[in-house]
Amino acid sequence: MRWVLNVILFLTFCADARAAALKIDNAQDYFVLNQFFKMMFTHAEYGYVLEGSKPISQMNIPPLGNLIVPQNINFQIDICAREAIKIWNKICPKQKDFVLKATDIQYQQSYTPVYELLFINVPKLLKEIENNIDLFRYVLGPTIEAEQLVGHIVNSGEPLDSILRGDKVLTGIVLGFGSYNSLMHSRAEKIQNVLLNNDNPPFAPYSNLMGQKGVVQWDDMQLKTLFLSQSGTKASELGEMLFIKPGLGFSNLEEELNAILSRYEKFLTLLAIEKPKFVFGAYKNINNQQLIDNLENSQDRIKALLNRPDFFEYILKKITSETPVVICTLPFSFDALELNAKAEEVIADALWYMSSQLDSETVAEFIKAFCRGAPSEIATGTTHVMPGSLSNLKRARLNLQFADSWFATMPQTKNLNVIAPSYLYFEQMKVGDGKIVDSSDQLLISYVIEDSYGNVLSANHNCWVKLSTTIPGFAHGIQGMREGEIRTLYIHPSLAYGALTTLPPCIVLIAKVTVHQVPQQSKKALPNLKAVDLSWIKDPNFYEKVENASYKMARTFGSRWGAWLNQSSDLDFSKVCDHLKYLSTLEKPAETLDAEAEKDKEYICNRVFWNLISKS
Repeated sequence: MRWVLNVILFLTFCADARAAALKIDNAQDYFVLNQFFKMMFTHAEYGYVLEGSKPISQMNIPPLGNLIVPQNINFQIDICAREAIKIWNKICPKQKDFVLKATDIQYQQSYTPVYELLFINVPKLLKEIENNIDLFRYVLGPTIEAEQLVGHIVNSGEPLDSILRGDKVLTGIVLGFGSYNSLMHSRAEKIQNVLLNNDNPPFAPYSNLMGQKGVVQWDDMQLKTLFLSQSGTKASELGEMLFIKPGLGFSNLEEELNAILSRYEKFLTLLAIEKPKFVFGAYKNINNQQLIDNLENSQDRIKALLNRPDFFEYILKKITSETPVVICTLPFSFDALELNAKAEEVIADALWYMSSQLDSETVAEFIKAFCRGAPSEIATGTTHVMPGSLSNLKRARLNLQFADSWFATMPQTKNLNVIAPSYLYFEQMKVGDGKIVDSSDQLLISYVIEDSYGNVLSANHNCWVKLSTTIPGFAHGIQGMREGEIRTLYIHPSLAYGALTTLPPCIVLIAKVTVHQVPQQSKKALPNLKAVDLSWIKDPNFYEKVENASYKMARTFGSRWGAWLNQSSDLDFSKVCDHLKYLSTLEKPAETLDAEAEKDKEYICNRVFWNLISKS
């Protein structure tokens, strides 16, 4: 059985798996791969994989049009990795104990392909899975064998996250964080996702507007604009919130989360300070010190490895188990890149995709700053915003203006009952005759919740809901209802989710609620009804700060890209500017090209970027 396993695990990705040794006869190929491994051992965690402390190093290479400045080291790693992938697949070395593997990831919104890059220590991966095989079987099926799973990770074209079914515990284990740390961090992240990231009406967000922990004071502009930038991004997930019960011995999720976080320990070691860094979340456990010791020993060996004159050859020999054959003249000089006549259009397309991630109002500033071709303005100071903040702040102001106007007219509307003037009203649709709701206890209800435009945000039928876990407008709005009664609640955003939400900011909620059963329980009163202060949304000074910071950010990105690409000997910079201006006049974006055309554009774009990086 073992010899079969060895065959499965150590198959190469190319047809010529029986080649005696890796041969490099092109100086530029040598240079690209050498630069790639230098970067990955210095700025990533490849060294910890090679030294046996970490089973897998995983890195996703994002689209070329991601909004990032070209001087960023992550951008440079991504560009180098794209070049290295092509060469690696072409040379196709024999891989045994270590496997470098690139997998295409389907990502519909990307301008260019997205890759998952794995560097795998096969024996270490096999050992970690064997040590935790029951956990893997619980998620992936009871018949899975360690050898089978390792073979699939090494040889299949499936991304790691898909293979592990998106399970963060299993992912943490194969990434070398230890099973206990992976369990703790996964649970904490799952609870936080439920509490923070899914504003699913009528349930309250983690800021807890019901007052159990007090309303979060959002005095910091950066926090406000961060939340504003994300407003509405999860609208498609409404109604799909993951409900999880508190762990054994905990009365609610907040209590369990606090207990988990109290066990977090920050190791002030060289691992988090010196390159190559290894940073992870550790939770108090007797096995952590051994894990840290092993990683620190690996870090020392990596530092020594980076200083070896034969660094690249040593790496290749360890990966392929053969001494590489280098038959090219070093050093070499770069030749001008031969590009087709559409190189400038390809670069302009990538920049246009990049600018689309900014607030639409600021795109023109991005283009003007870019076309100056010099670093004329770089954002400075303490006022920073996220892309999307300005657009969503405008949307929040319009929604809040509508809500205020609408609720101001409600006192004149027939059949409406007031609970909180200007904030909360209800209309009785059907009279009930059973027990009365007069507490924060659990109730059996049905509900449909819409926004003021008629979009259904959430619905549930015959479900038990604890009122203390819901937004104030909902909890107070159904007080006094009888079993069998049906009400329609009109909830101002100040008693719902306000502006700091994954829903559209400052949205009005309309909830149609039916009370089915009011059990005999302790009568725990609700906190007093208190509206969230949304005056900062209307504050002209706050708006001006966000606007100025958003425009400055656009000019900074444009300026840095323009100054950088203006140095390219592969481009006519004026043609790039002309095409970028032309794209800004179009009413709709260009149609998506077929796969081959996209690959051609990726090749041109990446080579222009790579030539600039490699010559700097």
